[in-house]
Amino acid sequence: MTTPAPKVFVSYSHDSEVHNSWVLNLATRLVANGVEVILDQWDLNLGSDLPRFMEYGLSEADRVLAICSQHYVRKANEGLGGVGYEKMILTAQLMQNIRSEKIIPVIRNNNQDKLVPTFLSSRLYIDFRDDAAYEEKYAALIGEIHGQKVRPKPPLGRNPFMALSVSACVDAGRYGNAINAIRDLTKSGQHQAAVEAATYLCTKRGTAADWGVLFQACRRSNEEFRSKIYPSVIQSAEEWLNGPKYESRAQTLASLLTLLRIMDDRARFWQIYHSRVQDADKRGNEFILAEYAQMLRQDDKDKYVVEWIPTYEALPERLRQNDLLKKLYLQALLDQGTVSLEKIKAALQNTNNEKFKADLLKRIETLSEERGRPASGV
Repeated sequence: MTTPAPKVFVSYSHDSEVHNSWVLNLATRLVANGVEVILDQWDLNLGSDLPRFMEYGLSEADRVLAICSQHYVRKANEGLGGVGYEKMILTAQLMQNIRSEKIIPVIRNNNQDKLVPTFLSSRLYIDFRDDAAYEEKYAALIGEIHGQKVRPKPPLGRNPFMALSVSACVDAGRYGNAINAIRDLTKSGQHQAAVEAATYLCTKRGTAADWGVLFQACRRSNEEFRSKIYPSVIQSAEEWLNGPKYESRAQTLASLLTLLRIMDDRARFWQIYHSRVQDADKRGNEFILAEYAQMLRQDDKDKYVVEWIPTYEALPERLRQNDLLKKLYLQALLDQGTVSLEKIKAALQNTNNEKFKADLLKRIETLSEERGRPASGV
């Protein structure tokens, strides 16, 4: 889809032929650079309605260039002529939206103390008085109109002290503060600092929450950085799982499996899953169960249908009421191709997630219509 050209109205006073030619040349170059310019010198004909032209142009334009020559400033302040009329319209627009950046004051042929009219005195202007600096000023003006800054703001960099402060929190036993700081680093895009701080936290304590923030920082980092740190993060997690700290092994393992699934590292996912997940984990940890089912469907949909349906149906009632596990079960029923409405209705019993129910019923209705049978009774 093509982006519409920005529309600019040029407001100026007819000081002299030289000044008019300068305005015409500026407008012509803007048009050549993809700006739709409304200018009296080519948009007005003999007999044209001047007030209507000014009202329409000023209301339709995205930006207004106010060419603030000495005469323009005087006429605007005194309310004289066409400039005074345009000033009245623009003032009304500014009163409706005081924060508007629609008007760009352009200084030209003005050596007075008052470079802009009073109604534009708070607006940042661009100075075109020095012809030697014309190209530099024009580049800034055309960039502003097209929304492309000549000097764009750089992306937020890494706080060199944040990782140090996280380490200090860890050493002082303020683990909650450390986790919050790591999450802030991740949200702000300071991925390297977040991973380094989270790694330090994991080596010092290593609970499920600690490994969770490390895996999250790894997942959210950019692809180039993630490819560098991913192997070492996985290796560190496996070494920790082999160590003496077992109190949060299942939760950490679930977080690790999430990372592997999101990274689509299928071989390592199944290698770790089969070597580390015991029957007790399969029966008792909903997070591991969810990762198992999601990767199974991602890896082999037919196998997912065959294995997950009986696995879910054999779960304790507590786990069968988990909305995510139930959703994966119902998805398996849908993938099976022979949808049992009674099974789906039974699975929906005692589910408190109303949005989940509504979404599922909508999908069942669509599927039923495709297969030529009513979805009544669901």
